[in-house]
Amino acid sequence: MDALDQKLLDLLTRDARMSLALLARRLGVARSTIQYRLERLERSGAIGGYTIRPGAAARGPSIEALVLIAVEPRLQAAVEKRLGAIAAVRR
Repeated sequence: MDALDQKLLDLLTRDARMSLALLARRLGVARSTIQYRLERLERSGAIGGYTIRPGAAARGPSIEALVLIAVEPRLQAAVEKRLGAIAAVRR
């Protein structure tokens, strides 16, 4: 992986939906160069896939809360494990 590959990955990390033409313009290379490098990065496993991060509108309304709980010391590990299994719990 060279400097151009790293710059390409940096741009895609910020916006994976960026078109080949725009990537090429930003990096100052031909569109075909970007296409070739993307295919090579995908084959090598450097790019494992493309995804989206849903925005607030897609997630719907949210409520943030700071919740403090008291737990008996002997139950702490079990409570932490169960709370960790809840996707909405951050920490």
